[in-house]
Amino acid sequence: MATASRVADWVAERHAASVTVLETVLRSREDELLPQSSPDGTATQRVAHWILERHESEFEGNLPRTVMADMLGMRPETPSRALKALAAKGLIEVGRRHLLVVDLEGLQATLPA
Repeated sequence: MATASRVADWVAERHAASVTVLETVLRSREDELLPQSSPDGTATQRVAHWILERHESEFEGNLPRTVMADMLGMRPETPSRALKALAAKGLIEVGRRHLLVVDLEGLQATLPA
């Protein structure tokens, strides 16, 4: 039986649509084992909290908004709007294939007290 890290190493050597699918499945399985983000606060605060829980791993590669929405218990358009709001404030940079925390302290300040 292959471990997730062995599969990830194997996937890293390939560049195809199937890699994206497999990577998404592996990430979603990993997130099932991790505590989910807090249900408290606005959608933007919940997305900020979710990012902060995972910011050290920096999001490179595809993380479909539908997967993020499922992890947060939201409709797909809700985290997309929240990401745009956080990017507009200069707290994150977000694109189709990346999400980068630009202002860690500012992102932390968006969380409820």
